[in-house]
Amino acid sequence: MAFSLKHTTIGLVLTTACLGLFAEIQQPDKTHAQEVYVKSENKTSDHVSRRETRVTQRYKSNHTKDQMVLKKVPSPLVGYWHGEMPMVSHTHPISFEVTQKRQGLEATFTYMGMDTRAMENKPSTDIHFAADGKNIRFLLADAGIQFQGTLITAGEIEGTLDWLGRKQLMRFKQKDILAEVKTDDHHMMTTDTMNVAILVFDGVDVLDWAGPMEVFANAHVFNAYTVAPLNKAYEGMGHRIIPEYSFANMPDADILIIPGGSVASILHQQETIDWIKETSAKSAITMSVCNGVLILGGSSMLDGLQTTTHGAWMEWLTAMAAEQGFEAIRGPRFVDNGKILTTAGVSSGIDGALHLVARLKGLKVAKMAARNMEYDWQPEDTGQYKETIED
Repeated sequence: MAFSLKHTTIGLVLTTACLGLFAEIQQPDKTHAQEVYVKSENKTSDHVSRRETRVTQRYKSNHTKDQMVLKKVPSPLVGYWHGEMPMVSHTHPISFEVTQKRQGLEATFTYMGMDTRAMENKPSTDIHFAADGKNIRFLLADAGIQFQGTLITAGEIEGTLDWLGRKQLMRFKQKDILAEVKTDDHHMMTTDTMNVAILVFDGVDVLDWAGPMEVFANAHVFNAYTVAPLNKAYEGMGHRIIPEYSFANMPDADILIIPGGSVASILHQQETIDWIKETSAKSAITMSVCNGVLILGGSSMLDGLQTTTHGAWMEWLTAMAAEQGFEAIRGPRFVDNGKILTTAGVSSGIDGALHLVARLKGLKVAKMAARNMEYDWQPEDTGQYKETIED
């Protein structure tokens, strides 16, 4: 009998080792801690870096005289966490998701407004994360943010945030990352980063394309880029613009921006018109700035819609509207039809872009973008927006 038990024990140890769990057989209902080395990379989330850290992975082993049952106990830190970093007069959001892999805990982070390099929507290169039991600490080195805290309830982490020479109390609350808020088919809210394609061309007005670009960059949750038929320099108001992408290699666009300027020649460039129609059909939203609306009208894309443009082009747009069966409205900074949004002259592209940020990501994110730009944004109806995607 002793010989049989001895060999049974050896078999259990070998089986456990083969599974990679390395659990030690002790008394029933005991919890064991195992330290493992984690090196991981998440390529699907913005502001996420390669991480090398040590974490604790816990297992609970139970056994009878006939068998041992090995059970993995999920870490209480697993989940999606959101906090608001205090900035005296306002806050900046920080979110992170902790997942439990076979080799340990991993975390991905999203933070807004603390560092201009985050505007480029590129992964941070220097994030450090560690967790042990109910304790957690991380350093977002690019933004200079350091946090150390403890799980105080099942859904709340409390700790100390160290940023720009001040230490402050900060709390993170657990959220449902899968929850999506939708008001209707056209006014939806998403948590994903959205691609914004901004057309440039010879004669493009600088603020028509740069204003929306500034807004989406300061919102931190959009990937905005310029695009043209070719990767070459285009001239606009005395400035040279080299687009980031051509029609052939650009990422799929969620939002398409058509700026104004010297637009007449565009309507005789069939490749560009075809690209606008195809991209608009696939994207969720198309926005024109200033007389960029004339490109949409000349492409027969405004049937039955309400539109606006720069005051100097209102009479022309009104005549076009009468011929094509849409409506031209004088006065508003922008007119939102859901799929198609048109804005008035030049700087109104900023208002239209801020409206889209508020509509898609929440009023709080749009206010943050306007504040970062020191732009006096005065939306007429804030009641149409959710305050934040975390509500």
